[in-house]
Amino acid sequence: TRELDQAISNLIQYQWVVFTSSNGVEAVFERLYASKLDSRVLHGLKIGAIGPATGKALEQRGITADYYPAVYTTEGLIAGFQSWNIAGQRFLLPRTDIADEELAKRLTGLGALVQEIAVYRTSPNIEAIAKAKEMLLSNQLDVITFTSSSTVSNLVTAFGTDSAPLNRVKIACIGPKTAETAIKTGLKPDIVASEHTIPGLVNALEEYFRKAV
Repeated sequence: TRELDQAISNLIQYQWVVFTSSNGVEAVFERLYASKLDSRVLHGLKIGAIGPATGKALEQRGITADYYPAVYTTEGLIAGFQSWNIAGQRFLLPRTDIADEELAKRLTGLGALVQEIAVYRTSPNIEAIAKAKEMLLSNQLDVITFTSSSTVSNLVTAFGTDSAPLNRVKIACIGPKTAETAIKTGLKPDIVASEHTIPGLVNALEEYFRKAV
């Protein structure tokens, strides 16, 4: 919180703020409001956002992002930034505490000066994970949907070294990053959404089972 408050008090040093989730938007604005500030302090900054949910969270606060990648992934974001002149520009990345360093590294590779700040924590829902494990072991499920790498890691951890029950059902992932994590943990994704959103995942599931009939 202190690091974020310091960044907010000195936003003039940045040229870009990139939000990768709606949670990041909410966390930043929570600190803005706590300091009796609002979206006006972002005047003059360029705003990047990954995904429609993030964009909607910004729009609800009166902000239209300057840049949305066509593909809602780190790879898509970087591909778009290659056409921007961001060398030497300062980026603020408000993110979850478990975010990997790929985005920061790729932006740095394009010459940007990047500061990452963990603005919210992602923690497993122990009760929900225990319930999911119980349902899997009693054959009550046909599909597991993963919407992030952390959801993969949390469920796999619950099974310890025996992840075989997970591969008895269909595995659906919201995007390639999540699918990559699943594969690394020994899972075999059957479905990977081409549009990396919840509606996109639902569409991918519908298409998969429509073909299976």
